[in-house]
Amino acid sequence: IQPIIALAGVLRAGAAFVIVEDNYAPERIEFIKNDCGCKLVIDSEAWSEIQNLESMKGYEPLDEHAAAFAVYTSGTTGNPKGVLHEYGNIDRIITASTFTDGKELTTPDDRFALVAPLNFVASVTIIFFGLANSIYLNVVPYSVVKNPMKMMMFLVKNKITGTFLTPSYIRKMTKKPPMLKFCIIGSEPANGVYLEGLKIHNFYTMSEAGFAVTHFLIDK
Repeated sequence: IQPIIALAGVLRAGAAFVIVEDNYAPERIEFIKNDCGCKLVIDSEAWSEIQNLESMKGYEPLDEHAAAFAVYTSGTTGNPKGVLHEYGNIDRIITASTFTDGKELTTPDDRFALVAPLNFVASVTIIFFGLANSIYLNVVPYSVVKNPMKMMMFLVKNKITGTFLTPSYIRKMTKKPPMLKFCIIGSEPANGVYLEGLKIHNFYTMSEAGFAVTHFLIDK
């Protein structure tokens, strides 16, 4: 949860952020730091110092075209490419994460499991929507995500009602966890994805847009 807290603090300070996963190759981390012109690194080593600082009220007022964050592509065909997003895009992210019938993605009483890597564009959109709507976000450790049995136990134990999964992950599930009522899917073709009693919403976004550009509810 520390990256999300840090993210909120960066935005209140009027700065811009790039999320980098700890398990990245060192050369990839170094490339991204140099490419985005990183001025400050907030990591686990800096966290104890941050906790000892006195909190500040208010926020830095900015123009909507000021830089807010950058999303980097996977870099599978070469060096990762960064896409810079403005503060004005945050409103689009929140608005686009709404159901087509006008209802919000979830309510403050629900628990959403954040499964995808935090630097992934889908995770960034979910984080912004969650912060804007006071939604309970449960960040799932990678050691749990990579084990379907542990993942199922995590969803049950934490009474998760919504999550983001890839279609291939859904296909591995023989039945839905009792409390899980909706799931957002993306990143892969959505054919052959259905679980009785679970609302599955297929969202599509991309690093260049930063927000959901298509959405439909999958039926049987």
